[in-house]
Amino acid sequence: STTTALPSTNHHHPNTTTTTSNCAINLYGLPRAFASIVLPSMITNIIRHNPTCDYFVHAYNLTQPEGAGRSGQGGTVHVHELLLLRKAVHAVNPQARVQVTWEPEADFWHRYGDLIRKIHTDPDPKDPTKRRFYPHRAKSYRFPMTVDNILKMWHSIESVWRL
Repeated sequence: STTTALPSTNHHHPNTTTTTSNCAINLYGLPRAFASIVLPSMITNIIRHNPTCDYFVHAYNLTQPEGAGRSGQGGTVHVHELLLLRKAVHAVNPQARVQVTWEPEADFWHRYGDLIRKIHTDPDPKDPTKRRFYPHRAKSYRFPMTVDNILKMWHSIESVWRL
């Protein structure tokens, strides 16, 4: 299947309803099977059990299918499916805030490119044959994908805090 490319701008879909929630659930990631697998599981295991929570979501809109990686088989990303979360949450609590934002992955690389190049290339001052920002003892670390994914995760977390 293919994904229709969205315009190259951030997409922020606010819910104008405000509430005095005592809980916020922040979600981030690549929504490949959100409507078919993730959302039904969230309704059963999270939304029904947390009726007073607000939901904040950040995702990257990939215009090409993602390749298989350490934690998944990859596939096409469907950011528009994230908008289904609002209906599911409002079925339990019509006053809950549900805010969804996504952005092209290229925006991430543009914003953090200099930092990522530094992390990828800075030599360790004690041993210039090694990289400074590299967990040399970590067996599961895959250069450069692991650090890139950590930075994407931090950016997503920061993005939902700004919603």
